[in-house]
Order: sequence, then C-alpha cells, then structure tokens
Amino acid sequence: MQTRAPSPYAPLRGEFAAAAWSALAFFAISLGTALLVWQPRSGAGLRLGGALLLGVMVRRQVGAAAAGLYLVLGYLAMMLASTLAGRPLFAAMAIAAPRLLELALAYALLRRLRVGPDTLQAFSRIAWLVLVTVLVAPAAGAGIGAWVSHLALGVRYIDALVAWWVGNAFGMIVLLPLVLAASPERIKALFQREQRGRLAMITLLTLAVSVVAVLTSTQPFVLLMLPLLYAAFRVGILGTAIECLLANLTVVLMHRYLEAHEAGRFTAVAGIGFFEFAFYSSLAVIPPMLVSVLQEKRAAARTALLRARERLQQLVDNVPALIGQLDIDRRYTLVNSQFQAWFGRPASDFIGQTTAQMLGAADAERLSGPVQRALAGETVRFELTIAGRDASVEYVPQFRDGAVCGYFVLAHDISERKAAERALFEEKERIQVTLDSIGDAVLVCDRDLRVTLLNPVAEAMTGWTEAEATGRPIDEVLRLIDLARGDAPLSPLRIAIRDDRTVALQSDIALRRRDGAETPIEDSAAPIHDSSGQVVGGVMVFRDISELRMMAVKMSHLAQHDYLTDLPNRVLLHDRLSHALAAIAGGFGGNAGAVLFIDLDHFKTINDSLGHQVGDLVLQEVSRRLVACVRDDDTVSRQGGDEFVVLLDRLGDPRDAARVADKMLRAMREPVVADGQRLHVSLSIGIALFPQDASDARSLLMQADTALYHAKRSGRDQYSYFSNAMSDQAGSRLELESQLRHALEHDELFLAYQPKVRYPEGRITGMEALVRWRRPDGSMAMPAEFIPVAEESGLITALDEWVMRAACRQNRDWQLMGLPPMPVSVNVSLARFDAERLLAHVRGTLDATALAPEYLQIEFTESQMFADEVRAQLLIQGLDALGVQIALDDFGTGYSSLRYLLQYRFQMLKIDQSFVSRLPGDARQDAVVQAIIAMARALDAQVVAEGVETTAQARALQAHGCHEIQGYYYSFPLEAEAFATLLVEGVVAPRVDPGPAGARVTQTGG
Repeated sequence: MQTRAPSPYAPLRGEFAAAAWSALAFFAISLGTALLVWQPRSGAGLRLGGALLLGVMVRRQVGAAAAGLYLVLGYLAMMLASTLAGRPLFAAMAIAAPRLLELALAYALLRRLRVGPDTLQAFSRIAWLVLVTVLVAPAAGAGIGAWVSHLALGVRYIDALVAWWVGNAFGMIVLLPLVLAASPERIKALFQREQRGRLAMITLLTLAVSVVAVLTSTQPFVLLMLPLLYAAFRVGILGTAIECLLANLTVVLMHRYLEAHEAGRFTAVAGIGFFEFAFYSSLAVIPPMLVSVLQEKRAAARTALLRARERLQQLVDNVPALIGQLDIDRRYTLVNSQFQAWFGRPASDFIGQTTAQMLGAADAERLSGPVQRALAGETVRFELTIAGRDASVEYVPQFRDGAVCGYFVLAHDISERKAAERALFEEKERIQVTLDSIGDAVLVCDRDLRVTLLNPVAEAMTGWTEAEATGRPIDEVLRLIDLARGDAPLSPLRIAIRDDRTVALQSDIALRRRDGAETPIEDSAAPIHDSSGQVVGGVMVFRDISELRMMAVKMSHLAQHDYLTDLPNRVLLHDRLSHALAAIAGGFGGNAGAVLFIDLDHFKTINDSLGHQVGDLVLQEVSRRLVACVRDDDTVSRQGGDEFVVLLDRLGDPRDAARVADKMLRAMREPVVADGQRLHVSLSIGIALFPQDASDARSLLMQADTALYHAKRSGRDQYSYFSNAMSDQAGSRLELESQLRHALEHDELFLAYQPKVRYPEGRITGMEALVRWRRPDGSMAMPAEFIPVAEESGLITALDEWVMRAACRQNRDWQLMGLPPMPVSVNVSLARFDAERLLAHVRGTLDATALAPEYLQIEFTESQMFADEVRAQLLIQGLDALGVQIALDDFGTGYSSLRYLLQYRFQMLKIDQSFVSRLPGDARQDAVVQAIIAMARALDAQVVAEGVETTAQARALQAHGCHEIQGYYYSFPLEAEAFATLLVEGVVAPRVDPGPAGARVTQTGG
C-alpha cells in the first residue's frame, strides 16, 4: 500500500487562523495609528502593527510559506487601514509595500541570526534584535518608503526618511518586547492574586508620571523612566513591557493632542517635534526593559540555584549513606537526613558544632587520626562502630583555591553486612567444629576431582593431612579396593559429579591407607551445587565399619543364642532341627534323631524364695551340665525360663536317647551351689524320636512337650518317651482347656451351695460355695475333672475370682431378701500364689457387692498354704486386716508343721473326709480325729468335719466334741434357688434310710 506524500499546503492550513487573527489585530492597530498619529506633512506615522505581526511570526517560528501568508494578510490589512484613514488607494498600496518589505527583511535576518521566542533571556540576542528591528530593517524600509512618499505625496525626501524610520523604530521598541514577552508562564505569573494589585498600582503610577512629566517637566523622558524602572524590579519583563507601552502611548497621544489643539506652547515640551518626541520617549523605555531582563535573569538564576540546591539536598538526603561536611575547624556545615536518622538528632543540632560536641570525646579521639590525614589532603577509608552500629567511613578532603578547607564524611551502614559476616563466620566455625567432631570421615573435591577438604577423621583414615591432600587427584588420596575382586572400583564421587545424583558405595569395599593398611568402609557421595544449580564439586562421607562388622557378627550370635546361658535359642534350634529333618526327607544321608524337652522341677520355688539372681546362676550351672552330657555336634538349646530342648542327631539306636536322658538326670543329682546356697535340682524330660514320631519340627516339639508333661505327672525326676496315648491325653486336655475358657466367657458355670450344720439340732451355721459346669449339651463336668486343668493352664485365677464374686453377690442378695445372714465359704487355689493380687480382688469384691467381711470365709488347702512361708504370712495378715475369715481345708493331709499353726491364726480347721470315712470302726483314724479336734480347741479355732455321710459318723464326731459337720448326711450341694428354701427354714433334717442308725445316706440328690 502506497503512502501519500504530505501536502505542501499543510503548514499554511495550520498557520492560517493565527495569521488571520494577527492580520486583524494589525488592521486595528494600523487604523488607530493612522487616525491618531498620522503626519500628513511627512506621509508617515507611528507604526505599531508591524511590531505585532513580526512578534507573532518570531514567537511561532513560522517557515517561509507561512511567513508569506502572514505578510500578504498584513499587507491587505495595512492597505485597508490606510484607505479607511482617507488615503488614496494608490498611495495606500505604495506606502504598504515598503512596510511589508521591511517586515520580510527583519524576519529573514532574525531567522538567520536564530533569534527566537527566548530572545529576551540573553543580552546578545537582544542586541541582534535591536540592531535588526530598530536600525537595519526600519532604515531599509524608510529609504524606500520616503522615496514613495516623496513621489506620491510630494513630501521632502529627508523629512519623509526621518519620519518613516522613527515611526517604524518606535513601534518595534515599544510593542515588539511585549509580544515576545507574552508567554503563558509570564502571563500566569503576572496576573496571580499577589501580582494583580501591584500591577494596577504601578500602572496608575506610570500613567500619572507620564501625564505630569509631559505637562511639567522639561525632561519628561527622565521622569518617565522612574515608574518604568520600578516596574522592572517588581513585575518582570512582561509587566515592564506593558508599562512601557502604556507610558509611550500616553506621552505621544498627549503630545499629539496638545499639538493639535495648539496647547503645547503652554507646556514644558513646547518646541519639541512629534517624531523627536516619539524618538526620545521610545529611548526612555530601553533602560527599564534591559533592567527587567537583568532582573528576570537574576530571578531565574536564583530560582535555578534554589532548585539546584533543593535537588542537591534531595539527592544528598536520598543517597543511602551518611553524608556530612565539616570545615577546617571540624565543625559541621552540612548533614543529610541519613546522618540525622543515624544519630537521632536534627540537622540544627549539628550545624556549627564540633565532632567532640556531637559524638563525645571518646569517639572524637578515635577519629582524630583519620581527620588529621583528611585535613592533610589524603582520602581516608576505615570501619568503626559508632552509635551502636557498624559503619564503613570515608573522609574526602575539600579543596578551595588549591588548599584544604574542610572535608566530607561519607559513611555506609554495614551492620547487616557485619552481622552476616559474623553469622557466616560462626556458621563456618560450627561447620568446622561439626566436621572435626563427627565420627565420620568427610572428603570434599572440586569439579575436576581434586581434593579441597579433609576433616580429621578423614585424615586419620587416609593417612593424608589436609594440607598434603589439597589439590591432589581424588584417586590418589582416596584409594578404594574391591575386597571381592581385589581391584579398584569406580569412585562414587566421579559418579555423583558426572550424573548429578547421590551415590552409595557398594558393599565389600575397603579403603587403603597411605601406609597400605586396609579398612572396610561404607559411604555415600553427593554433588555440590552453586547458586544457579550447577555442579561445582562433590562431598563423600565414609566410616570405618570394622567394629560394625564385628558387631553384626556378635548381634547375629545374640539373635541366635540365649543371653544368659549362651546356648542356642529357639530360632537356631528350629533352624538346625529343620535342616536335620530336611536331610532325612530329601534322602541326603540324614540319620534318625531325638528331641529332648527338659524342664526343671519346682524351679519357680527357687526364683520366688531366693530371687531371680540365684535362679539365673542355677540355670547357668544346669546349662553347663547338660552340655557336658552330649556330643559336640548335638544342640542344647534354652527355650526360655527353665525350659531346655536338646537335639540329638545321628542316633544309632532309639535307646541312646534314653541313655542321654538318664545321664542328664544323674548329672543333676549333685547339689547346685548358687550364691552360697546348696540346692537340689531335678529334671523332667520328654523324648520324641524322628522320623518315627514326626517329620516336622513343630510336631516333634509338641510331642516332646507332651512326653515332658507325662513325666511330670508321673512323679518328676524322670524321662518319658512320647506315645500316641500321650498325644490323645494331651489333645483331650487341650480340648478341655479350650472348653473351660469358653465356659468362663459365656457364663456356663454356676454355683452350688452345701450347708454346714450343727449336730444334732440340724441348725444351718454356714455354707460352702462349690463351682459346677453345665456344658451346652446339658452334661455336667465335675470339679475333679476341670480344676487341675484350670490350675495348669492358668485359668484358675479367673475361675477363683468368678466364684468369689458370684458367692458374695448371692449371699448379699439373700440378706437383702431377709434371709438369715451367715458366712459363705469359697475355695481359693494357690497354684498361682500372688498375695497382693488376691488381697486386691477380695477387697474389690467386698466393695462391689457391699457384703460385710465377716460373712466371707476363704478356704485354702494346707499343702498350698505353706509352700511359701513369706507370702503366706503376707496373705494371712492382709485377710485378717480386712476382717475376712480363713479356713484351713483338708487339714491333716499336708505337711505343715505345728509351728505354722501356732504362728498364724485360723478361724476354722476342716477335717478331711479321708479321716471321717472310716469312723467309728478304725481305732487309728478315731485317734487322729480326736487329736485334730483337741488341737483346734487349743488353737481357739472352729472345727468342721467334711464328708459326713452316716449317722454313726455324725455321732462319733459328736462324741469327740465336733458338733459342726458338712456332707451328704444332711444335704447334697444345691443350686441357689433350692438352697434359699433351706435358709428360710433355718434347719435341715438328716437324709437317712429307715433302718439302723448306722445306715448310709441315700444319694438321691445332685
């Protein structure tokens, strides 16, 4: 697409409006001057319009074409004004032509001399302006215009020449400065509120002085300058130009008026010609105009200086540094805002004061050296802490006429930098201390794999000092050896830097020291990055794992061996047994063998009575004796507690297992001395053979455990081979244990109550709560069947607690029903003897059921009660403190000494039914019963006979002084509802067949 060339008439269209308005003003001024100040004798007058037109052209700096437009329109305006003023058309046209030539010549010369709208701001340009507009152009125009006037109007050439030149020069001097000075800025400043009044006052003064001067003074032009000079000092160039125009117009118009009315002869200016008068009056405005220019230049200079100072102060105040200036006497002459903010004081506090006065004598003394050097002409740089902050200070000498007249202070706050440096130093120190303190070796290299840092551990492991290693290739300092292959592996630092990733060293790598010694190590290497993320080096951390490897071996041993005896533990035994069984199953030549499960008899008694320290010594001695009884390739393992398992491999005859077991039993016949105690320890051993009995480890161990259980039930201190019958018994026992656990969880148990009766009255004195188990199928399990299982499995504790809670709750319910209150007896097993737990349960049960303690009686068997004398004493004292009664059950069947009976207080002794069953026919039994009853009386304890079934037994006991009996003679154990009926009646009759007095009770009850 083609671009159209700009039209040559575009500038003319832009200037047409201004030219038209200028021509219109030109016409008005020309018409006015033609009417008012025209001199027919000379054919000339005072011309102001040309000055206006030229001033507009100069202000707008129009081009040649536009200037032609202005001149053509001006010519037409001038010709029209002359014609309207009464001149002939030809004369008007002839006179206007030189005038236009004069303006064209003036504008061309001014353009050539680069005189523009800012001419009044420079005296050199003002001189060119005056020369062109007052002398050269008017003279040229006057020469042509005078000749035209001479030809057209018949005027003397010399008169016309003077009049023309004076009239044109007058207009240029009076009006051209006003046009050039009338900028928007000056107009706005002149007519501000504070200037308007001053301008009006000066205008009135100018008019008054002008009138008075013309009327009274022989030198009116001197008087005329007085208000104009005043204006020059007060209202600037524009205001002065206005006043000059007004003054000149006033005096020339007055002169014209006086001359026209012949009144001039009465004035002081009589005799002065019009053009002479105009000439002098125009000259009178030149000095004020020059003074106004000078004043404006000074004002502009002052304003520029003030602005420069403001800009300099703003610059100084906004420089992020402290700036101060001091004279040669060290007194402040300048401080910036940063300086004031640093010390928290305004500039007025500093100016004229010395450094000692402002900073204090101590700081001034510190600065005296740098100050002296600055005053000597030297630039001084240093750092110091002042006013609590760190600063970087520079003293710069100030020179005037080649001599130092003071100095500048330039300071920067470097507190943050110093803090950062201190923090960086501290961080480096911490890092260095950390590197020096950690137990791992640290090695750092650059991107070229040259060593840059070694910490002390790395120095010790490599044999190189940091000073020696720095700058050396990494492979020379860190010599790695693959222990498996014997060659050097690729350095992990190379991989880390090459691949830009963290790398861990492969296993089985050793570090070869400088002296050739090798140390197994483990390590990791990572790249080091700069701020842009580029890899600039690497760091490797490694450690000596010699001890770690030894520790791993030790830990592996500990993981497979018992900590107390150092025998193989369950894990290692299972592993060896699995290997032996696998060898047989795979046909790899494995031999038959045996597993011996060994348990120490009554070891719990040793631990409980003598403490675990003695128990540990016993276990260690037993371990040594067991190991001495087997071959080196056999395995003796401790399973935990007092249980051991022996693996016998390569048995030629199954009976060899019995021989080893017998050897172990005999080895334990010798007393074990532990902590000064001579202890007799026996073993129970269960034997399972493989592959005959089982071919997997789990089954074999279970079978050996079953055989061990059989050996214990057979009397302990013996061994027993596993048999299928044992397995069946063990299975039944486990099944019964599972069913009993289910019964406890699902309320399959209930209590039956058997009364204690006063004979022969039949009055009920108490009751014994007996646990019963009704299976889901309706069958009954008897206590003799499930109580031993409960004791062996540990369920006896939960069973006893259930019985006690249920019996106490039922007894309390009967009392609340109004039935006669009486004690209820419950049997407590001490198979798991824990006196504190039992006392806590008794206390909690009494609190929960709100049963008074005197209505609870606890029965213990004699054999269990005194197995542990210390705990028995603790239990008896605790129950006595609670107010609970204690009964010694099955008395006479145990092995307690009379000392126990004298030492502890029991509320009741119960004669075992084995002593009652053969009364009254057996004299020996009869004597024993009498002795028990007599002993109970001596101890102030009640005596109750159990298992009474016949009238003869009851009478025999009565004859010996035992009146309280319990047995089928009066009642079978009854469930709670049936027993409540007995309690209502309070007495119970014997259950006997019609027949002799000695007949047995008919057992028709449950």
